[in-house]
Amino acid sequence: MSLEELGLVVVDRFVDPRNIKTGEKAADYTSTFSGPIYTHTKESVGQRDILVSLAKELTTKLVQEGKLKFDFIAANESGAMVPGWQLKTTLEKFSFREIPYVYIQKDGNIKGFMNNSLIRENMKVLIFEDAVNFGTTIIKGAELLRKRGYVVDTGACFVYYDHMIARENLARARINLTYLFTLSQLLDIAEKNGRFNPIVIADSREFLADPEKWQRDNGFR
Repeated sequence: MSLEELGLVVVDRFVDPRNIKTGEKAADYTSTFSGPIYTHTKESVGQRDILVSLAKELTTKLVQEGKLKFDFIAANESGAMVPGWQLKTTLEKFSFREIPYVYIQKDGNIKGFMNNSLIRENMKVLIFEDAVNFGTTIIKGAELLRKRGYVVDTGACFVYYDHMIARENLARARINLTYLFTLSQLLDIAEKNGRFNPIVIADSREFLADPEKWQRDNGFR
């Protein structure tokens, strides 16, 4: 399927719009922000063909952007763990090399290092998150890896919210992010195919234009 067709699949299966105007509960993000839309790309683990397609397309983006110079992959618990493993498997097939993999637990422990001769200090890491809304989780993971002596300057995700706060947070954390879709692109696909209430699409665009203002205007600040 084409990238736009895959985007429509993501919209139909994993994007959860909330009509705040009619009293629906806002989506809560790990950053303490709220919003009118949430992406559940972690749910792709239950649909193998879709997950494989997402990983293949993200691999293509990483190749196009010249971001294959990393030594191992790290993903965050829990939503990114299985999609991250699929990305690792797809990248291994493309690059014809074994790529070590670790996952970062919510308590800060990292699994995959024990007795692993494939991973050494100062190696470069590709850190993966299924969706990046404000960057909180991927940044925390990068900081934990850096404290252990690894180089982390490249991230990847399926969906990126791409608003000013996320951009500022990632820039401050020195993470260059490769993404498959922005949330704005998914909204365009949804609108083109008549998938969501136009009120929700407009509200989501207002959120992306200025998340802080959206919080204030809707009583979350």
